[in-house]
Amino acid sequence: MESRRRPPARYVEQPCGRALNPVRGMPFRWSLNPYVGCVHRCTFCYVRAFEARAERESAEGYGRTVRVKPNLAIRLRSELSHPRSSSERRSARQSQPPGSASPSPTGV
Repeated sequence: MESRRRPPARYVEQPCGRALNPVRGMPFRWSLNPYVGCVHRCTFCYVRAFEARAERESAEGYGRTVRVKPNLAIRLRSELSHPRSSSERRSARQSQPPGSASPSPTGV
């Protein structure tokens, strides 16, 4: 059996515009992703189609590039200290609905 070596992964810094991203259809409302991509190249992964729709390399480059968000902590701190609305503040800082008995122990 012939052994095939994977090409080395490439890690690229790509600053993010937002740290918290709204989510639909899940039991949570926000996502926080410190990087985009992986190096596993799973044939069943849904990300190939997503990458193509986002006009990112999706053929040979798929599974070889990880985009790291170097400014994520700064953006997150800013978003949590200056939310756009009171509803965003509640959903970003509380895991329990408004008026519940006690806030989340972490405040997030």
